[in-house]
Amino acid sequence: MKSSVCALAVVIIVVFSMTTVFCASSSLSTNNISVSNNRLFDVSVEMQSQKVLSCATFTLKYDKSAVSFRNVSSSVSNSQVKYNDKNSKVKVIFLCAGGVTINKMSQIVTVSFKSIKEGNSNINISVSDCVDNNAKNFKAPKGTVCKVSVSGAGKSSGLGDYSRERRNSADKDFKENSEKSDSNDENKDINEGSADNDDNGLISAFDSTLGGGKSLGATAIFIILAIIASVAAVAVIVKTDKNKAKKIKNDDNDDD
Repeated sequence: MKSSVCALAVVIIVVFSMTTVFCASSSLSTNNISVSNNRLFDVSVEMQSQKVLSCATFTLKYDKSAVSFRNVSSSVSNSQVKYNDKNSKVKVIFLCAGGVTINKMSQIVTVSFKSIKEGNSNINISVSDCVDNNAKNFKAPKGTVCKVSVSGAGKSSGLGDYSRERRNSADKDFKENSEKSDSNDENKDINEGSADNDDNGLISAFDSTLGGGKSLGATAIFIILAIIASVAAVAVIVKTDKNKAKKIKNDDNDDD
């Protein structure tokens, strides 16, 4: 009887210990990517633990000949991310003052890349320096791998497909804004052209008349105006000389 009780107690202790170890364990997860070449895509870094996560350092090692790093973000409330990209390795420091509960698999950070070469490559993800909301370190989970498949023309899937749609939407907005801007510029040119025609209408008409339908230009107009002014001045001088000669003649007749 005693031996049976002791055996049962040992089994209970072992089961309880295994449950405690299992509950205290952490795990890391990510998504695989299938994307067309020259497209943006997002790698989701997810983590699960019975601890409340306040700080962790994530490292992503990638093949720089296949993909290029773009940005890091996090949707966790009241969190901050700082990152450094060097030698095909992105190091991301995640900070959350109040801590985030991750008792089930939860997205912590999102890392954006761009595909630059067709083929398959891996993005190796690891985590270290895990700290809970009591400022105590806890054991980091094992790393994980994001498998990236880059194809030529064709439809992509996974988060890469979401990134493609997001980029296409941005391209559409840019095109619409450009068309509006071009339309405004055309209206502006028309209005400015109308104002120029109002101001220079008389000159344009003068050009057309003198040139038989061909514009003489501003320089030719100024030359013509200068010639007209010179002729007028000469005419005034000649008229003045004639008046003086007539007066002298009349004076001579009076003397006789």
